[in-house]
Order: sequence, then structure tokens, then C-alpha cells
Amino acid sequence: MEIIKAWISNICTVVLFITAVEIILPDNSLKKYAKFVLGLILMTVIINPIMKVYDKNFDINVMSSNVEKAIEIKESKSNMEEYKKNNLNATLETFNSNLKKLSEEKLKEKFKDMDFEVKVKSDIEHNQVKITSIEAGVKERGIQKIKKVAIESFKSEKENTNENENERFNEVKQFLSKELNIQEKLIKIYQL
Repeated sequence: MEIIKAWISNICTVVLFITAVEIILPDNSLKKYAKFVLGLILMTVIINPIMKVYDKNFDINVMSSNVEKAIEIKESKSNMEEYKKNNLNATLETFNSNLKKLSEEKLKEKFKDMDFEVKVKSDIEHNQVKITSIEAGVKERGIQKIKKVAIESFKSEKENTNENENERFNEVKQFLSKELNIQEKLIKIYQL
């Protein structure tokens, strides 16, 4: 009989505590989470004596601390993985941005008569950043002269223009390869 009186007394105390906390809490999004936690506390107080009847070694405090430790370990692992992923992505973005700026500055210093737009793609392998490709758009500065178009000589002028562009593109590609110390096959040059 004494056990039942203590049990009912605990339930009444917890209900009064829960009511007081709900009255004090402001009406916002925090209130629903507080009600959830307070409900769990009430359920624990109600279930604790029932569990003791079925299992003499049962202690709600030990069980709750074990569950808490398991949740903390799981959260820390997932948080660590998320943090690591976010950190790697931020590192790649910073690396790509810095390499883009450096490439554009070097190209503008060397080729003063051209404008450049550089795109860098990279990946992380074995904790090292690996450049997968660099794309550089090339555009002659200033206003371009309109080329005279003649139908019979169109082919030969186009071939000469393409050869000149290819020479300039190869020169830009070789310069980037040398300055950044990367393979030429990773560099793509195109006309803007």
C-alpha cells in the first residue's frame, strides 16, 4: 500500500511541475518541444514502478543514461561526418576560387591584348586536392574589325584565322600549364 501511495504522490508532483512549466512557457515553437519532453517525464514516472514489478534489476535512471549515451554517440558520428563533408566542400570552393583568380591574373599579365574567363574544377583524393580541369575562355580586347567576306576566298581566310587562333590557344594553354604546373590535357581553351 505504501508503494502505491508513493507512486501516486510522484505522479501528482510531476503533473503539478508540468502544469507550472507550461504556464511559464511563452507561446512559441519551443512550447511544443517542452510539452514533448514533459510528457516523456510523466510517462517515465508512471511506467517506472510497473517495470520494477516485472524486472527486479530494472532502473529507469540506468536505462535513460544508456539511451542518452547511445544517442550522443550516434549524433556525434553523424555531426562529424556532416562537418567533414561541409569542410571538404568549402575547401574545394575556396581552392577553385583562388586558382581561378590566380589564373586570370597571370594570363592578363602575360597576354595584355586578351580578356579571360577561367573555370576551375577539382576534386579531393586521398586528402589532397586534384585539379580535374581548367577551362579558359579567350576574347580579344577592344573592338574587332569586321573581316571582308569573299565567297571564293572564304575557305582560305577561315583556315588562316583558325590556324592563328589555334596558335594563340596553344600558347595560352602552354603558359597555363607551365605557371600552374599541371598537364596540358587538363586545360581547355575556347573562344568567348
